[in-house]
Amino acid sequence: MKIGYLSDIHIDFYVKLNKEKRLEDFIRSLEPTYYDILIIAGDIGHYNHQNIALLRFFKEYATNLVVTLGNHEFYLVSDRMKKKYRRSSLQKVEEFKRLCQTSDIILLDMEVIDIGGVRIGGGYLWYDLQKVDKEFWKKHISDAKYVYLDYQAYTKRALHALRQISDCHIFISHIPQTKVSPLLPPHFDTSYLPFYEEENIAILQDKGVRYHIYGHNHTQGKFLKEGIWCLTCSLGYPNENLPKKIDSFTL
Repeated sequence: MKIGYLSDIHIDFYVKLNKEKRLEDFIRSLEPTYYDILIIAGDIGHYNHQNIALLRFFKEYATNLVVTLGNHEFYLVSDRMKKKYRRSSLQKVEEFKRLCQTSDIILLDMEVIDIGGVRIGGGYLWYDLQKVDKEFWKKHISDAKYVYLDYQAYTKRALHALRQISDCHIFISHIPQTKVSPLLPPHFDTSYLPFYEEENIAILQDKGVRYHIYGHNHTQGKFLKEGIWCLTCSLGYPNENLPKKIDSFTL
């Protein structure tokens, strides 16, 4: 079974909202093959209608398309968007879930599915605001400006759900569930680490996870952490000049 994965597409930085044809061109530039399962670990983009259009093109290259939410799916980036969703990021997310369902796209929200005997769990796991410097967060983290959400309640529910899900072979989350990735560049400012990584690797071990696919910190590569392969393939923003590709492995 061939499994492709990527994250942090941030498609509205590459393709204008009214240029749907260019979404297909963008995907072709990644040189996709065909995947039994294609996984996108969050941060597709800011606009639900553009995100779902992109995912429909991705689906042409996969028998099963599996996605999770990233922090940017929660962003309300304009006054119009704030009005439409009544200043509720969860309303925007609920709309996106409905669009995925009607497009035969699997959106994991702290649950486990079985595809051909491969059990895949996943969902969005936020960082814990109780553990961070609130003033630093407000000054330096865009989530503080664009996300309208009860962070602590959401984080608490998601972590509880993680502990309750059944065993799985692959676990997907936008934020990596192990701290201090060896893929981070040497110049990475460690002040940002509390907003980029959590430490739930022991829970994943208890669930029998063999592969953890994540995004968020805009790196590419893999490493072995306490018996679990941690895999990431972020596309990132245009000015980061990361290789534009879809990575894959075979089970």
